[in-house]
Amino acid sequence: MKRYLAYIPFLLIPLIDQYAKSHSHFILNQHYMMGLFSHIPLLYKSVLTISLFLIIFTIYIFFLVLLIPEVLIFRLSASTYMAGILSNCIDKMLYLGVRDHLTIYKDVFFNLADAAQLVSLPVLIFSLLYYSEELWGENSLRKSFFIGVKSQLKISFYFGSIVATNLVFVGMFFLSYMRFMRVSQTSYDDFYTTYGIFSISIISSSFVFILIYSQRIVGPFISFKEYLKNKKYKNQSFKIRKGDPLIELEEIAELIRKEIV
Repeated sequence: MKRYLAYIPFLLIPLIDQYAKSHSHFILNQHYMMGLFSHIPLLYKSVLTISLFLIIFTIYIFFLVLLIPEVLIFRLSASTYMAGILSNCIDKMLYLGVRDHLTIYKDVFFNLADAAQLVSLPVLIFSLLYYSEELWGENSLRKSFFIGVKSQLKISFYFGSIVATNLVFVGMFFLSYMRFMRVSQTSYDDFYTTYGIFSISIISSSFVFILIYSQRIVGPFISFKEYLKNKKYKNQSFKIRKGDPLIELEEIAELIRKEIV
């Protein structure tokens, strides 16, 4: 139950932030931090924001999947930070800008999502450094990106291919709709650019995500192989890493242990 508490901020913060923005006087901020990329058209800027969010979210999943769940402060801070980014991305998608409704001093505006990121980021960095040994665990194979190269790449390739195929059909649907609506050639050019950026980010993020998650699928088999190869069954039972699938391998290992020992 403890590990699932860490996901509460990811659900609550966007809801509270969106509610506060909708019921307050706000200023629509259509730029990035410190006015970066102000020359980019709003449509491209919105798509770029979503694409960057996918990359950051993939990194977030990387940590949640690979690291052990016991360090609650790490998971809470990571979830809070991602929740703040998500809420501002929702604004970028719906309003082509972020609704800032809180004022620090004169022309300095922010919102609850910004505050969540500002508070959680130092805690996140601190927890990564302070609890590094607990997060990774002693002699953890998860420090290596690949623990079963062929299997992981094969799984990622198939999953990435499915995502790419779906994106092609979605793109064809939008093109058909645009032709039906008889939109201008400029709109087609915008569509090709933005959909290309978004598709690349989706495919890349999906490939990396399944590559990371495949560790949970391949990992138990690698551990099981080492368990049998090194004849550890003579002295100990086989245990799956907490949170990993294929718990049935523990039963198989116990049957083998009883037969041999």
